[in-house]
Amino acid sequence: MHILHVYKDYPPVRGGIENHVRILAEGQAAQGHTVEVVVASPGARIWGFFLDTIFQHLILLACMIPVLLLALLSGGVGLGLVFSFLLFAGFLVRNFYFTWFEIRWQGSTPGT
Repeated sequence: MHILHVYKDYPPVRGGIENHVRILAEGQAAQGHTVEVVVASPGARIWGFFLDTIFQHLILLACMIPVLLLALLSGGVGLGLVFSFLLFAGFLVRNFYFTWFEIRWQGSTPGT
């Protein structure tokens, strides 16, 4: 049987899951299976984090511009409400960005 393990790190990087993947892969290979372990490079993870951060800020900017324009056109009335909305939008983006992509894109974010 061909077995593929995918994880972010592998020994000599220390960690519980890293060690578990190594033991599992070695055990399966000893039983005669063809085992491959694929590791995401730190550069790819950093690039993905960078892209996700950019997308989160673009979403916030897209929320911020119309709301600020509306506040300016109304003569500055309701700036407290505008600030509250932007705080709430920031909360939604920071906390539900990855959940949204988990549901809509099968777990892939723009950075992955």
